Amino acid sequence: MCKGARAWVVPMVVAVALVPVGIAFGLSRTTTVPGTRASCLDWAVVTSPSTTGSTAWKNVAGMRVRDVLAQNFAVQVSGTFEGSDLQLRVLDTSIGGTSALAPGKTSVHGDPAPGSVSFTWVGQNPAEHQHTFQLQWRSPSGGDVTMSAGDVSLLYQGAPTPASC
Repeated sequence: MCKGARAWVVPMVVAVALVPVGIAFGLSRTTTVPGTRASCLDWAVVTSPSTTGSTAWKNVAGMRVRDVLAQNFAVQVSGTFEGSDLQLRVLDTSIGGTSALAPGKTSVHGDPAPGSVSFTWVGQNPAEHQHTFQLQWRSPSGGDVTMSAGDVSLLYQGAPTPASC
């Protein structure tokens, strides 16, 4: 055998031996890493200004999404706010009841000039069923807060399969 041919044989033998090991490792990682693959997206958008001065939690008009989902999900809210300090939270209403999504409420410091805010809430669902996610807000001081535009988006696993979004 030529000296040049032997130089190619060794790397080929190593590649033939290691490639299946690498593929097996990669496949085992995809089945053992916790979580789910997100496959579905839904959203709601508002462009009409809305104002509150309430110290009690109130629904933000138009900032709601409803879907049948399974496993893990994320709800992201983005908006342009101005005025007093503000608190936001997302409620999840389903057959299991109503609860605030983790990590709970978030606080936004007021500003007389419009400023953008984005925050993500997360949750999990052991069995597929319908959920309604509603953004709520309040002004701890009672001063007026205005949202000039915003959106709420839901990223989730389809139920019962990713193809059923």
